[in-house]
Amino acid sequence: MSESRGKLSTVDHHHSDGGCASCNIKPANPSVHQNLDELSFERSIFQAAIDNNVTKIMTFSKSGGFDVNATDNYGYAALHYASRNGCMDAAKALIKLGAKVNLPTCNLRATPLHRAVTANKIEMVRFLISAGADPELLDSDGLSPKDRAAKDKRTQIIEILQNRK
Repeated sequence: MSESRGKLSTVDHHHSDGGCASCNIKPANPSVHQNLDELSFERSIFQAAIDNNVTKIMTFSKSGGFDVNATDNYGYAALHYASRNGCMDAAKALIKLGAKVNLPTCNLRATPLHRAVTANKIEMVRFLISAGADPELLDSDGLSPKDRAAKDKRTQIIEILQNRK
């Protein structure tokens, strides 16, 4: 760092995550730092689904190049997130926009119904079944949503899946 007349030159003066001894600046709490992927996720349709934010979902749908079935780095589509979190309004909006109710994740082959069953989201299970979700589809463990419900002793969900129409 260059100094002129006892002052720091702003041209050569940069801060890093380690803070700056010359300025007595300390880094913020590292546990609250976010990387670009995390910031991008917060601004995504996936977060809108988690937040049950239909307005934001509809805004995304009006943007160019929108794909309601696009997946994140983990293979989850927005409907997977809405289903796992019981976000009924978001799920309805996503399906209305063309979300595939039986879309499996890339690696785990989990459908939105698998996610809702695993999270014990009873009303979401009812809704997904009414929207055409198939309770017989197998995930990468060879388990259907019905199998998962039985494994986790989710009696209400087992009943819903057995009595589906």
